[in-house]
Order: sequence, then C-alpha cells, then structure tokens
Amino acid sequence: MTTVTIGLQTGATFTGYDDTYLNETVPTAAQYGDSYFYAGSHSAGNRKHAVMNFSGISNVTGPVTVSAATIYMQPVDAPATSRNFSIYSLKVANTLPQETWNNKATGTPWAGAGALN
Repeated sequence: MTTVTIGLQTGATFTGYDDTYLNETVPTAAQYGDSYFYAGSHSAGNRKHAVMNFSGISNVTGPVTVSAATIYMQPVDAPATSRNFSIYSLKVANTLPQETWNNKATGTPWAGAGALN
C-alpha cells in the first residue's frame, strides 16, 4: 500500500479545510472569518467550541482507505498547565459561515446549544 501525506506543510495542494468557532458569550453571532480560531472550554457561559470542516479534498482520487489522520494545532497564549482537548465528529449537515452557538445554519438550531448533541 502506498502512503500519501496531504497537508499544508508537505507541499501537496490541500484546499479542503475551513473553520469557525461557536462562542457561548455571543450565542447568536457567527464567528466565521475571524482571524483567530478558538478552542477550549472555560466555565459555563464562556465556552468556545471549534468547528473544522474537511470537505472538498479534491486531490485524493480513486478508491482509497484512510487508515490514519493527524491534526496538529499550535496554541497561542497557552495556559501554564497542560490541557486535553476532545475531538468529535459532527453527524449533521452544517453551514460554517452561518454557524453560531445556537444554530447550525440560519434559523436551524443544533440539537443542543454549542453543537453538544
């Protein structure tokens, strides 16, 4: 089996990534297009959930089997103590530019605020 690495740091063309975050402090405001990407849980009422979308990976062709995927994130303003992050797959269709803490698309709420369900 041939192994192919696709990513921003490999020289391969990767155009299938987009992101936003859901901000509990402003539950009706879309954060898409912000220059920062927030992730992490603070106290209730101040949580921020990151949403990453990997659609449109156009340079992967043929029948393929993805046996592993790695996401590297570099913290900015990291806390003094280490933190663990959990990553979950969204099981519903969503619209990144319209996503807010309350809605997965304009007028369409998440099953649980902050995409928790």
